[in-house]
Amino acid sequence: MRKVIILVLALFFILFIFDVNALGLNNQSAVPNMNQSNLTGWFRMNATGGSQIDYSSLKKSLTITGTNIKYAVPDSYTTPNGSFAFLDHTNQYMTSQNNSNDYGFAGDFCVMGWVQHDVDFAAEAPSEQWLFNCIDKDNSAGRPHWGIHSESPNGYINLQYNTADKIFNGNNTFSGGWHHHTLNLRGTNLSYLRDGVLLAATTITVADLPPCLFHINVQYQSGSHVGGGKNLNFSDVVILSRSCAVDTDVMCMYNGSNCLNVTITPDTTPPTITNYSDQGSSCTNWNTNPSNPCSTSDTTPTLYFNTSEAAYCAIATSSLNYTQIGSLRNCTSGEGTIEHACDLKPEDEMVYEDSIAYLSCKDSSGNMNESGKSTSGPLSLTIMGLETSGDSAIGAGIQNALLSGYTNYTEVQIYARNLSNGQTKGTFDRMAKKGSKAWAFNYVTKGEQHVNMFNLTPVLYILEMSNITSTNITKTIELMINATK
Repeated sequence: MRKVIILVLALFFILFIFDVNALGLNNQSAVPNMNQSNLTGWFRMNATGGSQIDYSSLKKSLTITGTNIKYAVPDSYTTPNGSFAFLDHTNQYMTSQNNSNDYGFAGDFCVMGWVQHDVDFAAEAPSEQWLFNCIDKDNSAGRPHWGIHSESPNGYINLQYNTADKIFNGNNTFSGGWHHHTLNLRGTNLSYLRDGVLLAATTITVADLPPCLFHINVQYQSGSHVGGGKNLNFSDVVILSRSCAVDTDVMCMYNGSNCLNVTITPDTTPPTITNYSDQGSSCTNWNTNPSNPCSTSDTTPTLYFNTSEAAYCAIATSSLNYTQIGSLRNCTSGEGTIEHACDLKPEDEMVYEDSIAYLSCKDSSGNMNESGKSTSGPLSLTIMGLETSGDSAIGAGIQNALLSGYTNYTEVQIYARNLSNGQTKGTFDRMAKKGSKAWAFNYVTKGEQHVNMFNLTPVLYILEMSNITSTNITKTIELMINATK
């Protein structure tokens, strides 16, 4: 009997040693000694044998649905450590046996894990492939309460929470090889990171979600993968009932490093702008040098850009930080996310051909640049068509003041001589004549000079303007004509 007990203990010891040594990450690095505070589940999935459903560090088992979830034997796409392979991706998934309350999904949470795919999803045009989600415990056919999945036609990122979803075009969820994926909820910010890099974030309405079942790899609906032989492999899925810190928790799992003794410090870094796009009045010139101007005919331009983290931004024509710009100039699209669109407000309408705009942002922790310093720095814009829009504004002012019975002249040359025999001449954008009186107007733009002609009261009245908005041009014309007609 004693020999049997010794033999059993010896076998247990051997199996335990094998288990520890086999639990390396898929980049074959050591198992990270991560900060395990609020850790509610850690499904290792790295063994090449044994029980699939019990591979959790905290004994929270998974239920297997479908018959095509296998141990991934070593091949050209998996490591000797192994993983769980979902072979045909149709109704093949793993589900928690506990609800959201057990896993801590009622407030902030973080779910991350390694996923391996042999080709980019963009080449396969999938309809829908979920990485992780949580479906109503009492309505398995309903939409997930939260989750992340690829979206057709190109595997774009789709974040979902409380039945609302947001698609991030151009950022494919899956790409070939092993990648580390993180879905992180912090307050009202839901974000997605791949290999420790933020790719998508959106502001959500935090709801009191009912109990839900946590799923891994729930149904792949269509695409060339269905019924095919290409594996989608999962390993080291971690669940925490708190938000993840990118520089510790996420990078710890991604790098496989020892993060247990790393002090998690508060976020004190303001967001930065990572990219400008060729949309609206912005352009990719600014990615090289913000002094390289973008050309636009819009005097209240819309600028499109991405930030390094979920942020709130504002736009102005002066170098100010987010608070100094004020809430009236906040961006109207992308607040609390990393993708933004900002419209310059009408009261800040640009009147110079060579103009400057500034963007200023803050993150959810309130971090922003110091006083008088924007996030973007000066962004150069070339405003085209100011002469044309100015002439149109002059015409509108003449019409509003004279109404009818007048003659309108464009690009007219005028010669004038006063009683002191002073003579002058010049070309004016517009001249209006009604009865015995005439009014001549110039809107002076870059490269032009003022004529500086005198009035010949009460026959001829001159007005030249520069660096004012179209609205003010029209108003100024009206006032001048009404005062002298």
